[in-house]
Amino acid sequence: MRTFVDPGAAFVPASTERLCFLEEEHGFRREVVGDGAAILYTGGETAVRVELEPRDDHICVWLVRLVDGRLPPLFAYAPSHWLPLDELEPSLRVARRMFGEAFTAAELDRTLSVAAETLRRHAHVLAGDHPAFEEHAR
Repeated sequence: MRTFVDPGAAFVPASTERLCFLEEEHGFRREVVGDGAAILYTGGETAVRVELEPRDDHICVWLVRLVDGRLPPLFAYAPSHWLPLDELEPSLRVARRMFGEAFTAAELDRTLSVAAETLRRHAHVLAGDHPAFEEHAR
């Protein structure tokens, strides 16, 4: 009998562990959304959305410029408000796997570690310094 492994089983605990500094050092609020497939960290002017893409089997991290302290509608993607973290750190870009290759715990850990390092390096964006959004919109 074949055993199926839920790729998202470790997602929330691992994300919470690696990105806890957003809450502890920056005062962001954490909320698990999307039936556990995403975590939203919300600050005063910026949010960080970490998503598990089960269909594509990878992690996406977004910086989001808030509008009047609120998250812009998810489906109203605009480069002036939604910035993929891989724009600031190209090593986060997904390396496509062959069909049937699993997203491993090591890959989850590496992705979240690199994301955490990148967010720490760009703490000014977390604090509301948003020129990176304008650059991305061009």
